[in-house]
Amino acid sequence: MYTERLRMNESPPPPLTAFTERLRARPEFRFLTELATEFPGSDAYLVGGVVRDVLLGRDAKDIDLIIRNVPAKALHDFLAARGTVNLVGRNFGVLKFRPQGWPEDAEDLDIALPRTEHADGTGGYRDFEVQADPLLPVEEDLARRDFTMNAMAWDLHRNTLIDPYGGQQDLRARIIRAVRDPQERFAEDRSRILRGLRFAAQLESTIEPATMAAMRAGMIHINDVRPAKELKTPRPARRGHAYTSPLPELEGMEYVTPRETIAKELIKSFVADPVQALDLWDASGAIRELLPELEGMKGCEQPEAFHSEGDVWMHTRRALAVLRSPEFRKEFGDGPLTALVVLGVLFHDIGKPPTQKTPASDGTNRIRFDGHDTVGGNMARAIARRLTLASPFSKDDPRHVDPEDLGWIIDHHLLLLSDPMVMRNATLERYFFHPHRPGDALQRVTFCDGSASIPQGQPTADLAHFRALHTQIARLRALIADRDRLPKAVLNGDDIMQHFHLKPGPHIKTLLEELREQQLHILTQEQRDMTEAEAIEFLQPKITKPTP
Repeated sequence: MYTERLRMNESPPPPLTAFTERLRARPEFRFLTELATEFPGSDAYLVGGVVRDVLLGRDAKDIDLIIRNVPAKALHDFLAARGTVNLVGRNFGVLKFRPQGWPEDAEDLDIALPRTEHADGTGGYRDFEVQADPLLPVEEDLARRDFTMNAMAWDLHRNTLIDPYGGQQDLRARIIRAVRDPQERFAEDRSRILRGLRFAAQLESTIEPATMAAMRAGMIHINDVRPAKELKTPRPARRGHAYTSPLPELEGMEYVTPRETIAKELIKSFVADPVQALDLWDASGAIRELLPELEGMKGCEQPEAFHSEGDVWMHTRRALAVLRSPEFRKEFGDGPLTALVVLGVLFHDIGKPPTQKTPASDGTNRIRFDGHDTVGGNMARAIARRLTLASPFSKDDPRHVDPEDLGWIIDHHLLLLSDPMVMRNATLERYFFHPHRPGDALQRVTFCDGSASIPQGQPTADLAHFRALHTQIARLRALIADRDRLPKAVLNGDDIMQHFHLKPGPHIKTLLEELREQQLHILTQEQRDMTEAEAIEFLQPKITKPTP
């Protein structure tokens, strides 16, 4: 009766009606019409994220269905006659279905009977007893879901929306609200807390107060561990993925909330909206529990002559805001933000608190952070390993984070703020044209850092050094566009030693660097390649044969 009342009170949302028409027009979804014919009393619903995304006008990629009033065996046989059924999700009451003609690169359809879940109290996202029942009202299935916007069902046979918890209204108001009791929802699965933070960042939404209070209360359990359920053996790396080994201190133990799940939610949140993600992770206690190194940035004073914008935390927040600014888009285009850049900005000054020295406590001439780039790079690598940031996304995904790349960016994030008059072309080549170094990401991070640094008495940042070096890099890059690559060295170390009768040693490296600088200078200024004769002539006055 409750379902009928919901169906009669609200007219069908046009986006869902149009989406249904598009589905039915596709040959791969002919099985929905055939299901209604073969099982006249059956119900078919779109549920969860697909309903939410269609109502938001977003691209709905993953399609989840619930089928009622069809026995499990009969549903399996019906689907198997029309495509491929994978039983990988059957322990959770889900059939993975690929209809005939389904695109090879598309995800399987998730088709399930209505089901209830009973958590075992650990807070683990897989620690549920699932009971599927083809006769269960769909409202009872929706009651087990995390947030109201994900607890809606669209009746495909009747073109009606079933929304027992006000999900459509919360979507319109941009509110993230847990279904029923938020404390209970998050105690069932702690990863839902991070998922809620991610939704708030992605959808530019606010979190309902009771839901946020439950998030803060549950966050203290996000690092809970327990004896491992089974003996862990190193997993082979999937193609395009990189896995880190289990942490030594967890020998025989495992995290209740997997680190890979945390990594995925962290990356998705900060890529979606870096500033809101930082604020949400801070307000919920996620920073304190999962990124405690960032806590030291709060109240860490900086020299006002260079950072009148405030402490390290405020500076970092401003730097994250630059990522979505018109100035950033003008400088680097409208492409998607990569996780490497976003986390590079987030962690770029993480080494400042542990390296801070002040006139009062250390007798320095001003507040100083000597070596904070190197210290910060090592801290970022450690965080990336601890949270397995490389694990959720493949290497060709813009959300992939390589710990070494992340650390390297922070090691060198001060480079483009250096004096351009002393920056050599060969140095720029080494950092920004190396095939295995993320030079483009480094430029973006340094732009955000420089843009967020406001010298005392000035209304805006001073980016003169950055722009001069950026122009120099662009000049070299233009040469690559003409030639496909920068030219090879005109002479190598063996050539130099043989021609000048020199022995191996560090002086050979010095000669190579000076020669390369001259070669690039000729290329950029005269638009031509250096000849071997010119190289020998250039080196001749610099040769000092080592004493035998």
